[in-house]
Amino acid sequence: YKMTTILTSDNVVFNVHRDLVEDAKLLKQFNEDIGNDCVHLPNVDAGTFLQMQHFFTYGKLPDYDSVKRVIVAADYVQYDKLVDHCAEYIATKIIKGWPPERIRYYFADL
Repeated sequence: YKMTTILTSDNVVFNVHRDLVEDAKLLKQFNEDIGNDCVHLPNVDAGTFLQMQHFFTYGKLPDYDSVKRVIVAADYVQYDKLVDHCAEYIATKIIKGWPPERIRYYFADL
């Protein structure tokens, strides 16, 4: 099997099967266009990538406490399915019914 090496912002290396990252457009582009087997993700730390890898494999996140970091990382690698999943979770489980001021505060650090 063809593997892709992911290097996170905190210098942790992950070896993942290429099929797992096919939906992430940026990762796929690195593999196809550049032919690079090692992709550096300067905006994604190891903990966040572990969450993303879990989603690549199982279709859900193991821990929603860091959903804001995951949605930013998913947007960075252009993984639309994960962005949509996180956005739906935030909208239905976190901010539903909140006043606009509280929603702005929740997203202020993004």
